[in-house]
Amino acid sequence: MLVAIKQHYAAYDGRVQLAVTPWFGSYADRAKYGLLQKVDPLRWGRGRLGMSILPSSFKRSYGLVEESDIKAVIDASGFAFGDQHPVERSRRFASDVERWKKQGKQIVLLPQAFGPFEKPALRDAFRRILDQVDLVYARDTASFEHIRSVGTDKDKLLLAPDITLGVRVDRASESSQEGTSTVYVVPNSRMLDKTSKKEAGAYIPFLKRCIEATGRQGLTPKLLLHDTAEDHVIADELVRQAGTGIDVVREPDPVRLKSILGNARLVIGSRFHALVGALSQAIPTLAVGWSHKYDTLMNDFECPDMVLSPNDNGERIEELIQVAIRDHDTLVLNLQRAGDRMRDQLEDMWRTVDSVVLANLA
Repeated sequence: MLVAIKQHYAAYDGRVQLAVTPWFGSYADRAKYGLLQKVDPLRWGRGRLGMSILPSSFKRSYGLVEESDIKAVIDASGFAFGDQHPVERSRRFASDVERWKKQGKQIVLLPQAFGPFEKPALRDAFRRILDQVDLVYARDTASFEHIRSVGTDKDKLLLAPDITLGVRVDRASESSQEGTSTVYVVPNSRMLDKTSKKEAGAYIPFLKRCIEATGRQGLTPKLLLHDTAEDHVIADELVRQAGTGIDVVREPDPVRLKSILGNARLVIGSRFHALVGALSQAIPTLAVGWSHKYDTLMNDFECPDMVLSPNDNGERIEELIQVAIRDHDTLVLNLQRAGDRMRDQLEDMWRTVDSVVLANLA
């Protein structure tokens, strides 16, 4: 999502600079993307006191920026507000947006999944957020309705697809042979801690069935880690159970990950942005997920039937893999049409967002 934001604001030739919190990735990550680091305004001590007396020009020369120098805030959490998440996260963010609004900043929540908001404490915290933000974009119709149930100004609540749809990659930079038979199976550790006990217990055996089924169809399965920090445990267990060798692709760069996915014959995945990366490049994809955002994503790409459950047996898995092979060309055309439509929606979104967040930069 950061890459999508960076690519968009690159068109402003340096007139827009992006700053992130100090706990956003490593220093090397922030340096790689040319990000400024925001100084935490709430954490005092000798280091913070020293920062407060240094001139702004000196701090800027080291890539540091005070909160008072920030003109607008854009949040791209992905999925952080709803009953499945700790209420403290929403309360902290509510306090942040209330402080930012007093400082005169524009605040936009970029497209993400939201809700549900059945827990009273979380509902109250999210209402505080909605009262302060200038725009809030739901990534799907279910999230849109969850936000509307909390209550907000209808003019600030909008709908737009995931911004990573627009990330530009060079598919030709990857091996041209990948697309002939490679199937990428993308695990997600959230399937173990965000699902029921039954589904969590069924997940790794389910992935094993997917690997075996693709092999029987003459395809070459490979594991692709879209989050190398968390998902390697699942990959290691699948490699152990497979007995025979299976390749594991570990690539930390998100742009390269998307280009790798764009050269697959088929993707079977549980990481949301791996699915977006494949679908947005018209790669036939089977999804298995832990929240409403997976079903709505497949609906948006006009392939709602290409959804699996960890409890599905080998026959169901094989059936959908055969559909993906048999109807490959038709699926590609449908995905291209849906992708073009959603990219047009993204362009409209960015025009609206820029009209708000850049207002203080004029």
